[in-house]
Amino acid sequence: MYSSENIKAKGYIINAVQINSGNINKKIYGGSLIASVEGYSSLYIENFYGNELNAGNGVGAFNLDYHSSIELKNIELNGVSGSSSGGLLLTSKNEEKDSFFKVYNGTFTDFYQYSKEISSSSFIMTSNNINIILENFIYTKGGNTIEIKNSIIENYYSLYPTNFITCESFNDRDKSFIKINNGNAIINDSMFSDFYTCYFSSYCILELKTSFKELIFDIGLNANININNSILTFIYTDSIFKARSTSLITINNSDISNHFVSESIIYINKNLYFDGHYIINNCNFTENFGYYGTILNIQSIDSSGSSVEFNNSKFSRNYSLFNGGVLYSKVKSAYLYISFNDCIFDDNSCHYQGKISYSLSKLDEPFFSNINELRQIENAFATPPVNLRFISNSLNSISLLSGESLQNDINFYLIDDYNNLYITLTKNIDYYSPIDVVFLSIETNDPSNTALIGQKLSYCTNNICHIPPIKMEINKFDEVLFNFDLIINPCNDSKYINNDIENIGFKSCYLPECIPNCNSGVCVNKNVCDCSKTSFKGPFCNEYYKLNRHHIIDIIFKIIGCSLIIILIIIMAGLILCREDLVFKSASYSLLNIILLGLLLNCLYLLVLTYDENKVKMCIFEYLLHHLLWAY
Repeated sequence: MYSSENIKAKGYIINAVQINSGNINKKIYGGSLIASVEGYSSLYIENFYGNELNAGNGVGAFNLDYHSSIELKNIELNGVSGSSSGGLLLTSKNEEKDSFFKVYNGTFTDFYQYSKEISSSSFIMTSNNINIILENFIYTKGGNTIEIKNSIIENYYSLYPTNFITCESFNDRDKSFIKINNGNAIINDSMFSDFYTCYFSSYCILELKTSFKELIFDIGLNANININNSILTFIYTDSIFKARSTSLITINNSDISNHFVSESIIYINKNLYFDGHYIINNCNFTENFGYYGTILNIQSIDSSGSSVEFNNSKFSRNYSLFNGGVLYSKVKSAYLYISFNDCIFDDNSCHYQGKISYSLSKLDEPFFSNINELRQIENAFATPPVNLRFISNSLNSISLLSGESLQNDINFYLIDDYNNLYITLTKNIDYYSPIDVVFLSIETNDPSNTALIGQKLSYCTNNICHIPPIKMEINKFDEVLFNFDLIINPCNDSKYINNDIENIGFKSCYLPECIPNCNSGVCVNKNVCDCSKTSFKGPFCNEYYKLNRHHIIDIIFKIIGCSLIIILIIIMAGLILCREDLVFKSASYSLLNIILLGLLLNCLYLLVLTYDENKVKMCIFEYLLHHLLWAY
């Protein structure tokens, strides 16, 4: 639909139905799935039903530009899908100041955005100078206005992380449901339900999850949002809200329930630009699930850029997998920025500490107007460990010799600022991060007289720490020093050895120990054996002594060997000269030569054995003679 400035045409569609339109595999080159309004035209649609509308790799349901406008009343769209840039409900470009898009009493379900382009949106994609009314009032770049009234938006899916409503605020890092950089937003009497975003796509979970943060409302520096009488339920995402230091998010008379958030509903971390100011009045937070502080997680805060105020709100059956069923705070003086005024907390829980709140310390907690009443709830408030409590059967003193190892006989619990037992991780640490582990360091305050040898670092498991008296420094709290009696017994020199075996200037008192044993010898020190009363030698008395050669015997063997060699040579020469003799022929001349040669080699081997030289040539010659004789 197009008209010029002079004509300004108006169109009406009443009581219409559109089913199974478009083709998911082909592009719509012009127009849109339902209506494309251009120029100075205006379109009014009432009582419209659409189902299974496939935009393919083209535009979405409505397209709008210049001075045109679209007004929808009592509209229901189901199963709208696409895989290109733009929004599935609305794509607007080159808008003029007076253009607008309005929706009253709209229901939008099962929207599928398959595009991974930054310029794509799962619901609305605008440029500038357009007023959009859907029960949400949003000013964005160029002065856009979006208002959403009496609308239901549910079953939102995307194959890739995409923004649901985008107003010229592209960002490669965060993907949001509604994202505004400039302006104001008002959401009244609406319901947002069943948003799964990245959870819809296994590719997104495995390949892209570490590259994007999934949000629902991402409010920029010059933007505010006001949510009234609305319902947010069954949303699976990283965080519901993200704001900047000058942003204001106000929520009144709304229900926020049944969410699964990996960070929290409200996440504040100034290092990641998660700041903003929040005012929440008369709201119900029910059955939400998270990891640390399901409703509010504060990692770091800007004193002027963040504040959160809860008034007359109720928190029921919220659960945290780790610490802080409702609130988790790692900042000092949180009471300056966070307050809970006249709020009700009912059956909130967590796996570890703090059913309601987990803060850096008791003095650094947020403000609770009914704090005395809430502290009556068991494990409602918790902090990191600040003290030690010895177990009743733990030793108060230990006696040992210098150099002996301390055994794990001294056990104690870690205690937080509320005198609660601090729960530590179990032995299975595969699913924990270092921030969950309580590490212990064993030190001495008298290094001139004491030395610690071996492992000095450890950690607590199963709620118990097994260590000797230590000075502990954990998670930014004051040092705690525990002392106990360590009795060093005198060393009995008749039984023990008193020696500096560690080469550190301190003597150890110890029993001789040899591993492996000394066989027939005597163990006299750490792996030192006395072999003097045995016929063996070596560190463990398991080596033979080298036999001493008797030179007189060697000379006798040399004389005998040389004499035999001369005699054998004379016999062999005579045998050669008389080889034609009938006697030698009958006795096998060849066999006699072989026998004489074997005897000659034996005599040579005897001479070689009398030499005490370990030269390579001599060893090779001896080796060859030995094996040659075996061959004979």
